[in-house]
Amino acid sequence: MKKKVFKWLFGLSLTFLLFSLTACLLYVNYFTPPKRMLRLQSNAVITKAAQIPMRFMLLSRGESGISARFYFYNIDNREVAQAERAWVGRELKIESVLVPIQDIWLGFPLKIYTDALPVQKANKLWIYYIDKGLPLIQSYNGQNSKEQRYIKKIFSLLRSGYTDTSSYIRVQIDNIANYEIGAVYSLSISPRGEVEIIRE
Repeated sequence: MKKKVFKWLFGLSLTFLLFSLTACLLYVNYFTPPKRMLRLQSNAVITKAAQIPMRFMLLSRGESGISARFYFYNIDNREVAQAERAWVGRELKIESVLVPIQDIWLGFPLKIYTDALPVQKANKLWIYYIDKGLPLIQSYNGQNSKEQRYIKKIFSLLRSGYTDTSSYIRVQIDNIANYEIGAVYSLSISPRGEVEIIRE
């Protein structure tokens, strides 16, 4: 009787162990952020991407800090949001993330920070152009719901902090502190997957 109970318990433990290992492998190969991103990049059908998702203007620069105004645009080049604020510090850096989908690059200006503000406490630019999970800078009139779902999922991963370059994602940081006060500059996404700052 004891042998039967022992065999039953051993078999149950072995089954549980195999189940746990299978679940772990399934998670690593399917549900981890890198796998999710690569799967999204492979399956997403994206027909358009914003060429100029953001414009900005420096308002002031001095010993006390720096201030700027930002304008966000969708793919139709229609303004969807704007923001203005001031920071303490001498440098002002924009962190953009670029995601390749087939032969298209999706560009997202995500964060902004100064030399007096740790990167971990960077201000989030995306809070100004998100609507129900959709980054409006990558939307356009007539965009279908399937394309929006893919963009939402990609953007969700980026917002969570995922920028693993194994997914061919690029992170670019641009210091805009010394640009001309009062001039308008566009943050342009090139076909090569690079951010270009252009004076308008």
